[in-house]
Amino acid sequence: MSQKEAFKLNYPIEVDSIETDTLHLRRITVTDLEAQQVEKTELGKSILLVSRISGVSPAAIRTMDAADFNKLADKVVGFLE
Repeated sequence: MSQKEAFKLNYPIEVDSIETDTLHLRRITVTDLEAQQVEKTELGKSILLVSRISGVSPAAIRTMDAADFNKLADKVVGFLE
């Protein structure tokens, strides 16, 4: 499961004080799905899941442009098929 897939952002975000326009996503595990259950809202669950599979903090994910986040969420859903 070491293979990661790149996701290019149209609007860069700051990750660990470095501007980045690409997130590297790993496949989703059952543990990731289980972990997101602590969140009460669907948006919170999505933010946590993206954070876990990208290695980027939830705080940084929350600064993403909404259009980028929606495209990323669609890609993440594809990982479950």
